[in-house]
Amino acid sequence: DTEWRLIVNAPQAAADAFDVTRNNKGLITVAERAPKGVSQRSAFHKQFRIPQGCDVARITADRREGQVIVTFPKKSVVPTPSAREQTIAAQEQTTAAQGR
Repeated sequence: DTEWRLIVNAPQAAADAFDVTRNNKGLITVAERAPKGVSQRSAFHKQFRIPQGCDVARITADRREGQVIVTFPKKSVVPTPSAREQTIAAQEQTTAAQGR
């Protein structure tokens, strides 16, 4: 898996009725804007914690009719050799150098 997805279903809402914001406390907020002429309080307002291991700079939000899909890409992890693998590699290099 290379990402996590958060899907917010709101079948009665237009795609452009949602705001998706990120704060510096590790939270994403999904809020539906109230229609003009209606109280300022939004019909939907929810905060979600950004998963650990997420590449925050690459978070995206896709708004569709009745849905908001927030994608949290996972950070790329470059595997590092284990201590045993490093020891074996060092021994092979030493053996090769001695054999010259």
